[in-house]
Amino acid sequence: MLKFIKMKTKEKIVLSLTIIIFLSCVIIGCKKKENNYWPQGLSGKFVFSTLDNYTWDAAVYFIDENGIKKVFTDFWEINVNWSQDGSKALINTYNRTSFIIMNADGKVSKQIEGHDPVFSSDGTKIAFIYNMIGGPWDSVRTINVDGSSLLFLNIIPGSLSHLVEWSPDGTSIAFYKLTGDLEPDSIGIVNTNSSILLTKGYNPRWSPDGLKLYYLIGNELNQASAIESITISDHSVQKLADLPENIHLLSKWSLDKSKIAFESISSIIPSIPTLYVMKMDGSGSTKLYDIDSLSWDFPCWSLDGSKIAVRNKKGITVINADGSNAINLPIAQYIDLNVNENIYSFDWH
Repeated sequence: MLKFIKMKTKEKIVLSLTIIIFLSCVIIGCKKKENNYWPQGLSGKFVFSTLDNYTWDAAVYFIDENGIKKVFTDFWEINVNWSQDGSKALINTYNRTSFIIMNADGKVSKQIEGHDPVFSSDGTKIAFIYNMIGGPWDSVRTINVDGSSLLFLNIIPGSLSHLVEWSPDGTSIAFYKLTGDLEPDSIGIVNTNSSILLTKGYNPRWSPDGLKLYYLIGNELNQASAIESITISDHSVQKLADLPENIHLLSKWSLDKSKIAFESISSIIPSIPTLYVMKMDGSGSTKLYDIDSLSWDFPCWSLDGSKIAVRNKKGITVINADGSNAINLPIAQYIDLNVNENIYSFDWH
């Protein structure tokens, strides 16, 4: 400060201008980087995994408007999911016999032996499959998100079971089973009292009142051909809609169960994967967006149901539910994905 006071007026002006220019460059530069990094109009946060199809190296990242962070690395395929409130993430890797509960800051909270974990609707519990050695069944267990109160729920006869969703009242869990050839086979529910196979189908979702399951009917080519519902009390089945030919296996309901989003790929060359939405009664099928590659993952709805996010080869695209205003998040530019690496799984909160 004393040196500055003793400086001549001209030197003071030059130094002050230099400082102002420097700070302006820093501020402008930071803003420019932030704007290039996170598209305007995009909100929320994503968790996603990457997979190198040559080395099978995998990683998990968190990304939002504040930056991108690598939080986990492993080998083989990794599925990721946010809790309902976005405070926890489930990291389920096929290379391990356990899954990870991770805090939103990227710190590992717990590692639990088991696989196919799903959050309860209130985010306080996790259900998962535990394979008993030598046993011809899948054991379903629950645990609190803090790792406490590990409980045995029930068993599902046979193996290759996949948990999908808790019922609205938190008492039962919908699941589907695969055949030995990994084809969709049947859906069911499991709770403390019983484990029931209901009908043929896959990807079951509860109705908002918890009285029915909506599900997809598939064929031997691992494709969905129809949406049906089954009433839990009397097992009565109702076909809601036939789906377009060549629909892809993976689909997801909106949070209010009023619509389904799915990817369809035509057998006509060139076959371009396309994102569609449809009302639950089968009406209002609407083409939204052409995707540069088949996602192999669920489209993700925003919490208010107004937008849908879909994975592409090197990034994530967010689209309004009416198909307008596509916003691209070019993740490959931020983490330098090589030619063999793609985004494998993602979730949006």
